[in-house]
Amino acid sequence: MKINKITGFMLGNAAHAPENGDKWCDYDTDVYICADLDCAKQILAESHKNTMGPAVVWTTIYRVKANDINCNKIQNNIIWTNQPTKIIVDAPVYYSAPKQITNAEILSKAAHVLPQYSKLINNAYSEENVR
Repeated sequence: MKINKITGFMLGNAAHAPENGDKWCDYDTDVYICADLDCAKQILAESHKNTMGPAVVWTTIYRVKANDINCNKIQNNIIWTNQPTKIIVDAPVYYSAPKQITNAEILSKAAHVLPQYSKLINNAYSEENVR
């Protein structure tokens, strides 16, 4: 399906921080555009929850515009396209840095988990010795 004019929101981070007026991407690949700001904020917040794994952590939401863009799929306020070279960055509209965990918080969590872990390991070795 072709969309004549679209304004939406896309997510970026330090690895992808386009300037106003830039194409979203210099090559065509699958990307998605959030139809509204609330949808983009939900995706950004979700990316901040899982900062221990290899998942992408978004920090910035950009308002984008495109003309005559092919849409592959629309689902849950997300528009999928394989033509990011037609998407133009209008402006950054929201920024949220991921929460940085302090050394004190790490130590506190470790102090809470260590006794449970120790008990688990000790029980595992005790059962092994009984057999």
